[in-house]
Amino acid sequence: MTTMKVILFTAVLLLLAGMASADSLTIPDETRVIEAQAFMDDAAVTELFLPEGLEEIHTQAFAGTGVQSVTLPASLKVLAADAFEANVSFWVYPGSAAESLAAEIFLYLFWMKTRRSRHLKM
Repeated sequence: MTTMKVILFTAVLLLLAGMASADSLTIPDETRVIEAQAFMDDAAVTELFLPEGLEEIHTQAFAGTGVQSVTLPASLKVLAADAFEANVSFWVYPGSAAESLAAEIFLYLFWMKTRRSRHLKM
């Protein structure tokens, strides 16, 4: 069974058990990797809680969700630039690898935005 299936199955169980509401998602503590597109286009998710110990979030994992702000765990080592929507705010622990990842993503998204706007003006 792939990690993505386990995560999705766990999320469904949490919702059915009443441990999470339709707008709040708590990723289980034992989760280390969130695979590509795991929660993509689940617009009902507006609040997200990531566990310490999570190490990787892959491409478009939370793209299309309603998440606007998320605290990245200090344990995070891999964060795809398109894992979240461009308007998400990251909260990070100073000095953590997650702080560096968030800064890199911010610069990348800023570069893409300015590049796109220059292209449109030509």
